[in-house]
Formats: sequence, C-alpha cells, structure tokens
Amino acid sequence: MKPCALMLCLLTATLTAALAAPVALVVDGKSDHVIYCDTNAPSSVKTAATELQTYVEQVTGAKLPVVNEPKEPMVCVGANAASTAARVTTDGLALEGWRVAVRGRNLYILGPDTADDEQTPQGGTSNGTRNAACMFIEKFLGVRWLMPGPHGDYVPKMASVTIPDQDLQGAPFFLNRRVPYIQENRAEVKQWGARQRLGLSLSLYHSHNWTAIKPEAFTQHPDWFAESGGVRVPPTGRYKLCVTNPGLIRAFADAAIAYFDANPKATCFSLSPADSAGWCECAHCKALYEDDPNGDLSVTPAIIQFYNGVAKLVAEKYPQKVLAGYIYAAYVYPPSQPFKLAPTCSSCGRRASTTASRSTGPSCSSAGTIWHPSGSRLRATSPTTTCRIACTTNWAR
Repeated sequence: MKPCALMLCLLTATLTAALAAPVALVVDGKSDHVIYCDTNAPSSVKTAATELQTYVEQVTGAKLPVVNEPKEPMVCVGANAASTAARVTTDGLALEGWRVAVRGRNLYILGPDTADDEQTPQGGTSNGTRNAACMFIEKFLGVRWLMPGPHGDYVPKMASVTIPDQDLQGAPFFLNRRVPYIQENRAEVKQWGARQRLGLSLSLYHSHNWTAIKPEAFTQHPDWFAESGGVRVPPTGRYKLCVTNPGLIRAFADAAIAYFDANPKATCFSLSPADSAGWCECAHCKALYEDDPNGDLSVTPAIIQFYNGVAKLVAEKYPQKVLAGYIYAAYVYPPSQPFKLAPTCSSCGRRASTTASRSTGPSCSSAGTIWHPSGSRLRATSPTTTCRIACTTNWAR
C-alpha cells in the first residue's frame, strides 16, 4: 500500500473511532457537561431538563448546570436548532416517541412535543422529550419510580456514568395511557404518571353514554329499548337499548353526528353502554349472546356489532372522528369466533388493569381488525381506514 493511502486509512480509522467514542457524562463525581434547553421550549421540555439535572446529581453527586444557549459538551434537551444542526431530529418518530443519540461528546435527548397551548390532531398532547428523559434516567442512571412521592424513588449511587455511542428510538405502544382511581389529580401522582410515560396523544371520551338516546324516545320508539319477558322496558336509571335494532343504530349515529356538528373541535364520541344488567332479551339480540368462559352471559358479539354499525354511519360524514367504546363487564370476553370489524373502523386497545387504548397507527388506522377468541390480541390486517372504534378495557392479559 502506498504511504499516502496508508496515512489516509489510519486517519479515517482514527476519526471514526473518535466519532464512535462513548460519552463520559460524569467521571468520579464530576462533569464538564451542561444541560442545554432552549428558552422558548414547551414547559414539558423544561421539566425534562430539570429531571435530568436532579437525577444526575442524586445518582452521581455532579450537578450539571441548565443553560439556555448551546455550549459543548452538552446534553441537548428537546428538538431545537442545535439538534437539527447535529442532524438529530424527530423526523419519523410517532407522537410521544423519543430519541436519545450520541454525537461526538454531546448527548441529544428529544421527541415530538406539543406547545403548551397546542393539541395533537386527535385531541391529545405529545411530550416526547419528557418521555425520552425518563427513559434515559431509567436506562442509564438506574433510577426507578416505584410509587408516587419521594419515598417511592429508588436511586442508586454511581461515581461515573458513561453513555455508549448509540442512537436509540422508541414510542409508547398505546396512544392513550392512564391509571384511574389512584388520586390522579394530586401533584405527586401526576408527576409519577409522567415519569411512567403515561399520557395521551389520542383523546378518548368513553364513559357510559347510552343516555345519548333520551328516555322520552320510548314514546314513539319503544323498540329502541331493551325487551324483558316479551315487553319493552320503559327507560329509567341505567337503562339498556336494543342494540340490534336498525332504527336505534341510526338514531345513535345521528346523536354522534349532531354532537360533532355542535362541537367541531371534538375528536371523540362514546358508544359505551350503561352500567349494570338488564340486557335486551329480544330474539335478535339473544341470537348473538354467548356464554363466557365462566358460564356467565357474554353480550360481546352484540355490542361489537352495535359499535360497528354506528361507526359505519358516522364515518359517512365524519371519517376522521373517533368513536370510543368499553370492552367491559358482560362484554369483556372476546367472542367464540373471530370477529372482523368493518373496513371503516380501527380498533384502539384492549388490555391492562387500567385504561390503555391503542390505534394501530400514529394517525389513523387500520381496517379489517380481527378479535381472536384467545383474547390476547386485536390484529390489524389492512392499513387503510379512517373512522376508528376505540375500545378501552380493564381486561388484563
């Protein structure tokens, strides 16, 4: 090999090794890195910078200053001009996704972030940088947030922290992640939830909503309401509907359409049944009922058929709106046979001991979703569609 060629190879190898070197963030309790956060960053990004500063100090004893101008070596927090210049962007990341990348001696922690007064197209928010920071704190600092409040923190001690040369990316599997009934409005619980990467880029309204069909409709349309012992039951309390009745399905769809007409910014309407028993006993509804694995009544096929029918009609006017429905109580178990949703529907979720909802794509959807009898997965078989059914559940698998 000629001397000049050999020299070029050695130089290239040296530069490659230098660029691929890990970042020594803290060495023996000391660091020359700063945390850079743009002054105009959303509050969630500023919170991410504070969390990084707090836990790096708790773990190593080194307090990295938070600065508002880029200064190398740095931990650059959020998508900004400095990250763009380093060719570290959020391009291709799903909402609420995260990225942690090493470039030279700098570390970039970022994700898609909505501004403080901004919503996603599906009515939620995206705090990708905060999710990235929490992932980093767990993965590279070893911190665990076991329960809300300072006594729930597990914080190991390390004199040195080195970050391998890498570019990590990811996103939450569910677009709507919540843990209700844990005093979630308390400040320390909200903070704990953020650290667990709870949140929602897809806003869902899925509460019991069969009152969308008013009781006074019984006068002209008793057939819209549940039958018991051969008699249509006048609606009182937590009344039930006849979900196989075409007129009822049309009326419910019209109620959803009227709601979206009156609330153009709304993204979701609930289809969820009223609580308690009293399911319709008409021949058409009963023909769809099954026994669940415990031998109890399962009305799942009828409820899914109802969701499906309403969704088709609403999609004719509002193909981008979300229709949310529980999978719960007497309709918590999957049907005995695979159940294919209509081409205009996309399922949004099904498991966890909390509310956890998923759309099969970051923006919309999937058609031909099949619910398998095993109950373990809703599988999308075709990536086309628009109007979604969001199924939220407390069914753990």
